[in-house]
Amino acid sequence: MSDIFIERIKKSANLHESKLVLALDLSYTNKKDLLKFAKNTTNTLGDYICAIKINFHLLLPLDLHSEVKTITGLAHSIGLQTIADIKLNDISNTNEVALSHLWSAGFDALTMNPFIGFDALRDAILYAHKNNNGVIALVYMSHKGASDTYGLKVIDPKSNTTVQMYELFLDWVEELNADGIVVGATLPEIIKRCSARIKGKVPIFSPGVDTQGGDAKQALANGSDYLIVGRSIVEAKDPKVQASQIRQLTWS
Repeated sequence: MSDIFIERIKKSANLHESKLVLALDLSYTNKKDLLKFAKNTTNTLGDYICAIKINFHLLLPLDLHSEVKTITGLAHSIGLQTIADIKLNDISNTNEVALSHLWSAGFDALTMNPFIGFDALRDAILYAHKNNNGVIALVYMSHKGASDTYGLKVIDPKSNTTVQMYELFLDWVEELNADGIVVGATLPEIIKRCSARIKGKVPIFSPGVDTQGGDAKQALANGSDYLIVGRSIVEAKDPKVQASQIRQLTWS
């Protein structure tokens, strides 16, 4: 891989005319059904999306280096990028071990929680970039309780001024050249503020569309670059129709 993650996902978006990331948050308990459904869903919806996001729904029950790798390999074969949504949050040494396993399993990027601190976030981003892969930092999650932490007022150690936690994370992301940020589609005003701050330098990935109450049009209008959608597509009566409709919103 010669291109960095940001460029690869742009190419995938252009290829499929879509800025829709499909979240494979599947709840099958039968391991064989889970793997089969994940592969079938990726294949079926590949023309409507630019990337797949895999979290613990698949990472825990499936073998990382064989079964999960078949899913990432399939995604790559149809021009998609792959994101491990593990919200990594540990010391630098442990993070590096986790990253090395994810890269060998075929992932192009992962999500990280900046609560680990500036230095550990920096180390992870540097390690990812050595492998031409990406780190997408959680700046403000989409669930209802996110304000309990991401909205906390804290003292910025550099400016000695009071800011909200997500604003501090946003400063770190810009300084460290992260490959994206996560801001929930349920928070259109926060998306707008983040977009105004980063001015297109870092792409905004927004989960929480439909099922959690986020509005796709509003998120995009306020500055989201990519929409992350899972259950409202996967559990739809006709996933292709649902994916096509959201894809059109992202590419209008």
